[in-house]
Amino acid sequence: MIILYFTASGNCLAVAKRFDAELLSIPQLIREGKYDIEDDAIGIVYPVYGLTAPEIVKRFIKNCHLKA
Repeated sequence: MIILYFTASGNCLAVAKRFDAELLSIPQLIREGKYDIEDDAIGIVYPVYGLTAPEIVKRFIKNCHLKA
């Protein structure tokens, strides 16, 4: 299992660490240009801003290719 995460204050990272999974930082994946993610299961952890996902998360999801 892979967990893609975005955290501003560290709370979402703390939640992501509760899963027995490989953790991948969304900002780091963007910097490295890695948009193809494949695993048995993929989860996404991020804070909710104004009842929606942060813009960085929305852009990443729009551009990435997930296969699970």
